[in-house]
Amino acid sequence: MVNEWGLQSKIFLVLRDNAANMIRAMRDQYESVGCVAHTLQLVIKQALFSENEIKDLVKKCRKIVGHFHHSEPATRKLKDCQKQCGLPEHALVQDIDVRWNSTLMLQRLLEQKNAVNLYSVEHGKIDSLQSNEWVIAKNLTSVLSFF
Repeated sequence: MVNEWGLQSKIFLVLRDNAANMIRAMRDQYESVGCVAHTLQLVIKQALFSENEIKDLVKKCRKIVGHFHHSEPATRKLKDCQKQCGLPEHALVQDIDVRWNSTLMLQRLLEQKNAVNLYSVEHGKIDSLQSNEWVIAKNLTSVLSFF
């Protein structure tokens, strides 16, 4: 495409992510550098998610959110719980492992904590977070909010 559009003499540097396939693809073509934001994301992810307590918490949160994403009846019941708790009727956010939206998932779960707990008590189909896990989720979002 670069040759087709006549851009070969106009490219001096390529900004890329740090995946091995991207490094290999650019090695013989152009000078390239890894994206600082992507590098930072990888460092933070490695540091935080290497802790079993954090890894287990995020896994549990994904399971909770997945329950609602895969069940329309559960989603309707969650909306009823949100109304009962006086909370905004926001959908829970599913994260993607390689992106920052674990923060968004945790923030939304924290916002909907009372509705999720009520749903768990009334319907028993999810294993809601324990009080110490809610604290860890809150602390984790505080740390990740800087990024």
